[in-house]
Amino acid sequence: MPWVHSTGAPQPLFPAPRRPRSWGAFGQATKHLGPTSVYVVVADPDAHYARTVAAGARIVMPLTDTDYGSRDHIAGDAEGNLWCFGTYAPELPSP
Repeated sequence: MPWVHSTGAPQPLFPAPRRPRSWGAFGQATKHLGPTSVYVVVADPDAHYARTVAAGARIVMPLTDTDYGSRDHIAGDAEGNLWCFGTYAPELPSP
């Protein structure tokens, strides 16, 4: 399944395999966990979405304006993980 790097260059996506027993204690401790999700901040969500669609990704949520001011879209990979892209980037408080 092709994927689009944030630079715009198509990249192959190699999903991680399910946790095999050979992963020992870690594999046993995480065997019941499901897929995960990742949020990636992008500068131009419209262009990123267009490249994602053109690459043939499975779109879970089309480009959407949220009520908190972000512009996001979500794609799913072959392992069931969610890849969220958008402009939401809260500032951390000063120490």
